[in-house]
Amino acid sequence: VSLDAHRSAYADDALLARADLILTFDAKNAAMLAARGIGHAPVALSAFVGVKEITDPYGHDAAAFAG
Repeated sequence: VSLDAHRSAYADDALLARADLILTFDAKNAAMLAARGIGHAPVALSAFVGVKEITDPYGHDAAAFAG
């Protein structure tokens, strides 16, 4: 699956309400979205890969996204 054309966007209330799944990079963002109380409970990506935390690369250069 290519995500080349994907761009992040603000998760407004309407988007959260219609989402089937809400994934975040880290627990901080999951907690922030959960506190809004809209839609499904967010899940941090780390829950799927067996690590405690995945650092959110937002705001960093391309090297941070490459991991």
